[in-house]
Amino acid sequence: MLYWGLAASAGVLSIIALIYDLEQMYFIAITVVALPWLSRWLSSGVDGSLRAAVQTSGEIKLHTGDPAWVRIAIYNAGRVPRALCRASLDLPRGLVVLQSEIDQADTLGPESATHLDVGFTPVSRGVYTVSGARVLTTDFMGVFEFTVRVPSVDLMVTAWPKLYPVKGIPWLENQSSNLESYDSHALDDGASHGEVATDFYGVRQYHPGDEIRRIHWPSTARHQEFTVIEYVSQQRGSVTIYLDLDASSYPSVGDDDAFETAVSLAATVAAVAIRQSIPVRVVAQGAEDHSLVPTEGIASLEVVLDRLALVDRDGTVPLDVVVRRTARIAHEGDIILVTARNDGVLKRAQAAAALASTSSRTLIVDAASYAAGGAARRTEPVRGRNGALTFARGDDPVVLLEQAQ
Repeated sequence: MLYWGLAASAGVLSIIALIYDLEQMYFIAITVVALPWLSRWLSSGVDGSLRAAVQTSGEIKLHTGDPAWVRIAIYNAGRVPRALCRASLDLPRGLVVLQSEIDQADTLGPESATHLDVGFTPVSRGVYTVSGARVLTTDFMGVFEFTVRVPSVDLMVTAWPKLYPVKGIPWLENQSSNLESYDSHALDDGASHGEVATDFYGVRQYHPGDEIRRIHWPSTARHQEFTVIEYVSQQRGSVTIYLDLDASSYPSVGDDDAFETAVSLAATVAAVAIRQSIPVRVVAQGAEDHSLVPTEGIASLEVVLDRLALVDRDGTVPLDVVVRRTARIAHEGDIILVTARNDGVLKRAQAAAALASTSSRTLIVDAASYAAGGAARRTEPVRGRNGALTFARGDDPVVLLEQAQ
């Protein structure tokens, strides 16, 4: 674009020179046209002199909507300065560049190095591979652009569902308070104050936050890494979250947002429960079974989020059938149903959950409100039968979850 502007200027100068017979004006016009090409010639060879590499680690995990940055190191091995250096990533659909965060180096001198940070954000859940990156630079005048490919780019991005900033959920707190009181003899079995008696289950790799006294020193010495003893609670309550992936539960326009809300609700409940040391199971059966066995400990939250990043509304088995087939795993625990349907299938699922669990809750995403464009924000929970709580477009999920009894 700049080149054509210079060419137009040269044309105007040539016309003026022709009208007034000014030889100097001809020389100026020729100079204006020739300078960009001279600049391009001096800047040639950029492919061999400019080198780049991605410095960011091979995996990035973040929540949908959060920003992330990839650092690209650039080295100018030539003797000619490089102007207006900037970098870009070949982002797959689902990841978008942060336009307001574009990093740029105005000038990169000979035999000097710098780094550029490229910002992006995921707009939808999933696992993505970023396989390409480029460094862009210009000639001295900024007229012609050169592109240098960055070799060996293999960056994995896991976009987790959005977590609502819920501080506490009353009915989960009640579940946690139902744990048995401390037994003075339980400490020998691996339980601490406030926990229930446990049975030995095995050993596993140490995670940050594990108690030092649970380190199994013989295994640690054998494997040359910290290993801790794992216990299974005898009578501790648990939470089983059923995320409805049946395609027939989300049949109308706007269900993409409704489904994402359902996934975020399931992830948020799991996060709150895990922070309260309540074992969490996830049952999510779609075209693939994304269910998880009981997990607890703060390190397990990443496992849950990794699994929920992959779910899709592509199932063919109704929610009530899924609950009937698997509800026995929730014995002496809570069942939480997360769905967008409110019909006979849900009623049968609620009945099966009530028979198999200590208590059950239902979180209903009002898909019709998403298709209709949304309703006014509510600040009071709308409770239905069997502990159901309805979330419509425009509601504040944080308020509704924190106030629901």
